[in-house]
Order: sequence, then structure tokens, then C-alpha cells
Amino acid sequence: MLDDDHNDLKCMYQMILYSKVYTIRDKQLDEAKQAQQEWVEEQKRIDLMVKREQLYSLKIQKMFEIERKFPRIKAFL
Repeated sequence: MLDDDHNDLKCMYQMILYSKVYTIRDKQLDEAKQAQQEWVEEQKRIDLMVKREQLYSLKIQKMFEIERKFPRIKAFL
């Protein structure tokens, strides 16, 4: 009888430990998914900033081109 109680208790502790381990594992997996999602969102934000800078740079370049051409056009008038 004592041996059966001991085995039952041992089994119960194993189940509790199993439950704790998988609870922690599930939490870690959720945190990893969240971190991955945040990384993807940050990459999108950075890509958007780079694109904006590229467009701004192109706009400035065109403005400089126009300013360089304008005196030439003015000289012909």
C-alpha cells in the first residue's frame, strides 16, 4: 500500500512538473512570436524611412538641376 501511494505521488509530481515546463515553454514561444512580429514591424518602419529619404534626396537633386539650368535659360531670354 505504501509503495502504491509513493508511486501515485511520484506520478503526480511528474505531472505537475510537466505542466510547469510546458507552461513556461508556451510563454517563451509566445514571447518569441511577439519579438518576431515587433522585428518585422520595425523593419517595415525602417524601410519606409529609407524610402522617404530616397524620395527627398531625388527631390533635392531635381531642384539643384533646375537651379543650374535656370541661369542658362535666363541668359537666352
